[in-house]
Amino acid sequence: MSGAQLPCILRATAPFVYVRLHGPDPHSLYGGSYSDEDLSWWASRLWEWETQGHSAFVYFNNDGGGNAVRNASKLKTFVENGTF
Repeated sequence: MSGAQLPCILRATAPFVYVRLHGPDPHSLYGGSYSDEDLSWWASRLWEWETQGHSAFVYFNNDGGGNAVRNASKLKTFVENGTF
């Protein structure tokens, strides 16, 4: 989970990994748009988990401004292209 300065603990404890991305705005839960640098970092984590045999699922819940859709699309592109 991420957002509003909440701790983000990376720990795979099951055959799958579920990531909730609530937005990078440090003052608001469910706010903001992730930078390409942030999304590239997450793409690298997803690749690591997948190479360890975990299925990975990512849920974006940034805000009502459409950032979740744009960020999910960009992350998908990074993962598919191996851009980390």
